[in-house]
Amino acid sequence: MENEIKFHQVDVIKDLDQIIYLTKQSAKLERFVKAEDLDEYATYFALRSFLSASFCLGAYLDDKLIGFITCSFRNKDKIYIDSNIVGLNLNLKNKFSRYHFLADTAIYGDTCQKLLEEEDVDTDGEITLFVVDKEYRRLSIGKKLMLSALDYYQKNKAWIIYLASDTECNYMYYLNYGFKIKQRGVVSYPDKDVGIFIEYKTF
Repeated sequence: MENEIKFHQVDVIKDLDQIIYLTKQSAKLERFVKAEDLDEYATYFALRSFLSASFCLGAYLDDKLIGFITCSFRNKDKIYIDSNIVGLNLNLKNKFSRYHFLADTAIYGDTCQKLLEEEDVDTDGEITLFVVDKEYRRLSIGKKLMLSALDYYQKNKAWIIYLASDTECNYMYYLNYGFKIKQRGVVSYPDKDVGIFIEYKTF
């Protein structure tokens, strides 16, 4: 099956249903929204990464998106500037801005930002979203996506990049690719505490 998997840039409009499906696997968004709003919020959550992306690679099996990685690069152009994508994101942003209980979602981002400011590292980019369908893991798909992203950064002369991970995913995974955990924090949700890690890689 591994040889049948193809890798190329994600078409956000065409692959939106799979993007939503995969994004719901990557983050526990049901903490913050009602079941009837989950797909829309997953769309908004994912589109923020795509709209900041200067590199994005998808893994496809029989033309079905089964994994992707999105990366931002401070000094590179963004690849998703389609007005349909921008408009959809804006509409969803306006909708969810009225959901006051969603303020809890900002705790994660705010904690990461505080940790980054404490370290005061001048980074070139960030791996913003990385997920492989749980049905297709252990097929080296994630390895191919990650190595392609790192190759992109290296070819474009990045010096240091980072990502945010946590105890609800395999945060130790990135150590295999030369990332080092530099900062740790905790976010307290109503149901549990989640440890947050800022991991850096130097080229």
